[in-house]
Amino acid sequence: MQEATLPPATVLTLHEAVLVHINALSNESVKGFLAAQLRSEGEVKRARRALVERLLEPPRGQERAALGPLAERARWALPGAVASVIVRSAGRFSVPGADGELLSIGRGSDLVLIDRVREAARGRVAVVGPAVPTHETWLSVQCARLAVDRRAELPTDGAFLRVDDELSELYLLRGAPIGQLLGRRVLGVFADLPRGRAARLAETLDALLMSWGRTAPEVAQALGIHPQTARKRLRQLEEVFGDRLGDPRFRFEALPALRTHALRADTG
Repeated sequence: MQEATLPPATVLTLHEAVLVHINALSNESVKGFLAAQLRSEGEVKRARRALVERLLEPPRGQERAALGPLAERARWALPGAVASVIVRSAGRFSVPGADGELLSIGRGSDLVLIDRVREAARGRVAVVGPAVPTHETWLSVQCARLAVDRRAELPTDGAFLRVDDELSELYLLRGAPIGQLLGRRVLGVFADLPRGRAARLAETLDALLMSWGRTAPEVAQALGIHPQTARKRLRQLEEVFGDRLGDPRFRFEALPALRTHALRADTG
């Protein structure tokens, strides 16, 4: 080994060159790390979009694809239950916590959130679907969208609308075309009556079917009419339907037919 004696000017020049080289290596390392991080974030975003698409897809037959591997790539821990939130005409809408607790995707003019915190859309008009197991997320979204579509108008200020108490109506709306056929078969006799009389008898039949003892006073109380008026209407129903009023199958079919008819009238 030989020692080299170099002039101070040369040593300083070499020292500066080494520092410049180290700084260049450091910059390249930072660039490489940032590029890898961006690629990783892009992969996570793609995985999250794929996960949302999978969650929104109804199952085909009995097969149910495993969500675990896709959720792991998306860095989204699968909860035991989720609730969807529909935000109508969301436009440009940032979701606090979307990188952690929430998954979101655009669907036409709607923003669909697969929600675990239920606070992300505060200040907007949002419809919250029922809480369901994760593999039934599509069903929660379907309920929320039906609840939005059945309303002619939504509140103009921020509001959270829950659909848990509307499931029977949403069920009927989903099968409205079949309900219309059922209505024509069960309630078709009303078509030959004057419109006003048909409407009164339809509401009386509904009150009768919903009553506990199927008595005139119960029907009168439900409709806010005099018992004698209720008795008159019940006699008219007997003239129209005869013995079918006592048939359990008729009562079973008539009630959803009446409800479907009312829902179609409400939604135009």
